[in-house]
Amino acid sequence: TSTIYPAFVNLIDNSIYWLGKSTGNRVLTLDASRNGFIIKDTGPGIPSIDQDNVFEFAFSRKIGGRGMGLYVTRQTLEDDGFTIQLSDYDPNEGACFTISPKEADEID
Repeated sequence: TSTIYPAFVNLIDNSIYWLGKSTGNRVLTLDASRNGFIIKDTGPGIPSIDQDNVFEFAFSRKIGGRGMGLYVTRQTLEDDGFTIQLSDYDPNEGACFTISPKEADEID
């Protein structure tokens, strides 16, 4: 709980921010699958050019953003045996993140 909850808070906060910058139908979806938790929105999404950088320290496209949220989220999840992944960019959909347990053979 102490790991997953802050990750959700950060992802939801980011989604709300970017939904505020978008037009049209604004939807934030929290879901689950056999692979883990899914957090997605109908915002502008994260372009392919930023896909590799989004989890890096000090990277942000938010006005006034510090670029620490997704970095800290990823590090904390990984320390507790989880991964966070960003789905490939689709210009017709917003950002979609999946939080899932690491595979048993990956855990030290």
